[in-house]
Amino acid sequence: MRSPLLGVWERLRQGSTSFLVDASLGALLAGWAVVDTLAEPALAPAACLPAAVASGSVALRTRAPMAMAVLASVGFLGYGLAPGTSTPLWSFVTILVVAFAVGAQLRGRRRWAAMSVLLLVTYAVQILDAHRSPGELTWGEVFLTPAVLVLGPALAGWLLQRARRQAVDLRRLAAELETERGRYAAAAAEAERSRIARELHDVISHSVSVMVVQAGAAEQLLPPGSPAREQIRAVRNTGKEALAELRRQLGLLGTGGDPAPLPGLDDLPQLARATGATLTSEGVPAGDTSPGLGLTAYRVVQEALTNASRYAAGASVRIRVVHRGDELELDVANDAGRPADQRGSGRGLAGMRERVELYGGSLDAGPREGGWRVHAWLPRRSGSPR
Repeated sequence: MRSPLLGVWERLRQGSTSFLVDASLGALLAGWAVVDTLAEPALAPAACLPAAVASGSVALRTRAPMAMAVLASVGFLGYGLAPGTSTPLWSFVTILVVAFAVGAQLRGRRRWAAMSVLLLVTYAVQILDAHRSPGELTWGEVFLTPAVLVLGPALAGWLLQRARRQAVDLRRLAAELETERGRYAAAAAEAERSRIARELHDVISHSVSVMVVQAGAAEQLLPPGSPAREQIRAVRNTGKEALAELRRQLGLLGTGGDPAPLPGLDDLPQLARATGATLTSEGVPAGDTSPGLGLTAYRVVQEALTNASRYAAGASVRIRVVHRGDELELDVANDAGRPADQRGSGRGLAGMRERVELYGGSLDAGPREGGWRVHAWLPRRSGSPR
């Protein structure tokens, strides 16, 4: 169990620097007040005590600002009631420090209470001095000086307190934004991981399933007792195990159940309508387009449309798909438009090129007359990544 004395010691140790500064300042002002009081022959030695209390109260500036204000008020009132006293320089310095500390350290009603007490005591001391020395102080000075000595430093202290509070709020807000940005990045990474998992499942499982089916057909064609049947059966079992392992790994990636069908060439019309682009198709589409190749074509067109909306907002975009037997050609061109968002990771174009080259194709992207053009060529003959 944590000892309360240990907690007190830690607070004292953490605030030791400020306490030493306050104690040194209080001792300096108290010594100044005592020496100045003893140097005045007309003052009784008893006036040293209230002078020391008033000036020494500064030692409580940060630890107990309300007690500081009370002690300073009592000290100033006691010093002002002593015979022969006036308003020496140390009293002005002390009241400035005390009023500033009240504005900087206290809040709400405590601040207003401390300021009211200090203001009333300062007025009382000024009025006593005006009665002791008629003609030396005008009534304007009597009523204006205490307000300047108390309210001015208190206002400066309050402004400092507000600035510190705003700095703390800004640091907390920055920390919250950093945490939120980390959560957003983690969510984006999770979404990307799920997307990659779905693509892997769609592409690889399709190929492995075809391999298993073809191996089963080959096994049926072999005569009974043929040594090759065992090898074909081993191929089928290996494929089934690979599919099971793929589904297990897909679950670890957090896709949450069966993956949804991934887009392909048949989804390009819907993508064009959603983005307001014009789609034209030439040639006869081949019926044996692999899911991976169709997904690659879809992603290339999707990324090109995204770049067009980002860097040429409002421009017309034309999509052209050309089927040439064992080849597939994609062409996305846009006119010049107003730039909507110039920020980008720089990975979009590189990602498109990597996808296309993975299937043995090529991609060109660059400015054209009055706009931008993305051109991709994909061979159908392999149908699978290299």
